Amino acid sequence: MSGSSVVGCPYIHKEPDASFIAPSGGVVANVPIIIGALCVVPERSAAVGEAFPGHLTGVFKLPKASADVVAAGAQVDWDPTPGNIVVAGSVATNWDFGYAVRAAGNGDTEIIVAKTVATATPT
Repeated sequence: MSGSSVVGCPYIHKEPDASFIAPSGGVVANVPIIIGALCVVPERSAAVGEAFPGHLTGVFKLPKASADVVAAGAQVDWDPTPGNIVVAGSVATNWDFGYAVRAAGNGDTEIIVAKTVATATPT
């Protein structure tokens, strides 16, 4: 896969999209968070009220529900509890996220995904 990798961030690209302010509870680097109607992947951790660089779209390596079998190109969602990528539409409280770049099988705990949805929309 081509592209630059930012040290400490699973984003396969160079620069964040924008600067955001961490909401109540703060943010953890590389863990998608919903801020209003936006789904943001923070580039670094930040305490509540602190500015942090984040990504609205891009290609990421993120945790995956280990039992899910995901085909390359399949639509995926973000499940905020426990905090991983799941097969799209599996739970109503999950958020639209994007598409699997590579297939991931039962037992795989990470997946490479293209985050194509900047806004947070429950599935």
